[in-house]
Amino acid sequence: MKIWEFAKVEGSKIKVDNWMSDAMGLLEGGCVYSTLFKHPEQGPKDFEIILSMFPQENYRTLTHITMYLDDVPGSSAQAARFLAEKEINILNSVSLNGISDTVIVWKMMADLNFAGEGDMILEKFEALKSKDDPSVSKIRRIDIKPAEIGRLFKSGQNSGGKQEVRRGYPSTITGGCFDASEYKDVLGDIDGKNALITIDADSWIMSITFFKPETRLVKAGISIPDCPGGITQMLGIIAGWNVNLISVFSKIKVCYQSMYLELFMDIGKSGKSAEDVKKALPEAMSGLNGVYALEEFIELNRRSCYRSSPTIYKIMLFLQHCLYIMDIGNIHMFISGYTRMDTTIRPGSYLSVVRVSRGEGKGHSLDEVAAAVRADIDVIDGVAVRSEDSDPLSMPGLYTVLKRLKLPGRDLMLMTEGRGYSDLDDLVGAGYVNYVDLLADGPLDKEQKDCLRLLKNCGCPFMVTVTLTPGRISESSLKELAADIEGSKHLVLRTDKKPAAGKAFGEKEAASLANSVRRMAKDVRLVTRTFRPSPRIRAGGSGCYCLCSAAGRPLPP
Repeated sequence: MKIWEFAKVEGSKIKVDNWMSDAMGLLEGGCVYSTLFKHPEQGPKDFEIILSMFPQENYRTLTHITMYLDDVPGSSAQAARFLAEKEINILNSVSLNGISDTVIVWKMMADLNFAGEGDMILEKFEALKSKDDPSVSKIRRIDIKPAEIGRLFKSGQNSGGKQEVRRGYPSTITGGCFDASEYKDVLGDIDGKNALITIDADSWIMSITFFKPETRLVKAGISIPDCPGGITQMLGIIAGWNVNLISVFSKIKVCYQSMYLELFMDIGKSGKSAEDVKKALPEAMSGLNGVYALEEFIELNRRSCYRSSPTIYKIMLFLQHCLYIMDIGNIHMFISGYTRMDTTIRPGSYLSVVRVSRGEGKGHSLDEVAAAVRADIDVIDGVAVRSEDSDPLSMPGLYTVLKRLKLPGRDLMLMTEGRGYSDLDDLVGAGYVNYVDLLADGPLDKEQKDCLRLLKNCGCPFMVTVTLTPGRISESSLKELAADIEGSKHLVLRTDKKPAAGKAFGEKEAASLANSVRRMAKDVRLVTRTFRPSPRIRAGGSGCYCLCSAAGRPLPP
């Protein structure tokens, strides 16, 4: 189970993802107690803030209690009554059915301040059970052990561990964020820094860790064989480069065939740049036994997640907070189309395409589309999200759709005209968009150029698709555009589906335009409207475009 997440600090606020706050019982407006620690000089960690719903002075009396109950009506009420009679205060707790119609397991954090020692409570329970006392007839067993949360505060100077700096005043969770401004005199300016958020579900505490300035964090997503030694070979390469692993997370893709390995690493002492590591990984993996492939690589320190304007940031936080309680119909957009597989949008890729539209029209169910996309995860390279009526960046609720459609180890491509720099900044920074197709029909304007600059600074791959429209595109304007898209993975040129005033470029004219920029841009492709399906399109694809080379000839299958 993954118990951590990375976040970017916005000002002095750290956003806690919904799944973490739900698991830890952090409620909006709830009170938390914090303690600041300083890590030793060695290692990548600098400062750490421990959050808890319980005051630090109560830690010594906090206790884990696990009760095993009959799965019958009244068992939980009987258990609560037993604890109340012993003056045990139940704090955070969770119960679940272990085996249906057999047992309920109720795990809780409790305060024994007035109840005495745990052994005494167990003795009283065993005495009642031995007498078949009806007050405990539905309680099968009770386990009690100290919570030992205080161990986090016992690191001394001589132990080489982290040192307690000071304890903060009680504060509230607002907008799903913890505000660290109280520690600004120690932490300094943390705006835009990476923070590692970790939870300890048993102790109901949360840790927020900041890294030293010289730390350079990267994230790598790697497809590896699911076999003994598969992870060992991969980590052996990393160890040889003097790279410090921050976290390792592995997920099975196809059991006994392949798995996805997610690594967060500090490359600060490796003597390599992020680009060096990105290039070296595939080369090193080529000599390993089995099929290894680098699917994702991002330098976190360069990402500008959550560095948008305060207004947009608040909107994003609101959407994230409401994600699980909002219905797609209530956010003024709907899914107007879905194509299971398309090969013409990004050359060499099989993408599912989801079309969104503004308003509340009838369309596809988000749940059904998300399920269909997940079912195709082994045969597609990713999901493309586009709009037919306006730029998707301008649509309230886009965040919800993207989060539901994001697949592990696959691209989520946003097709946009670049009309929303701050929104794009948030979506790329948060990791919900990891590939962008910038749409244009003429030379790029300042806003579009700013968006491309953002993508390059964030290390987010992008391509550019240009609609060839007479009057808007000429050889000179196309060359101007090609000069502005340095770093683009592909330049795709499309003939206009709906010619303006009946005018459209013929295939020869379009091919001539494509040839004019072939040496200026990377991987120039021409897509023209035809009446036969492309031989590169699989069954179930769109079947309505022919993907051509820059010379205008259909590409071979």
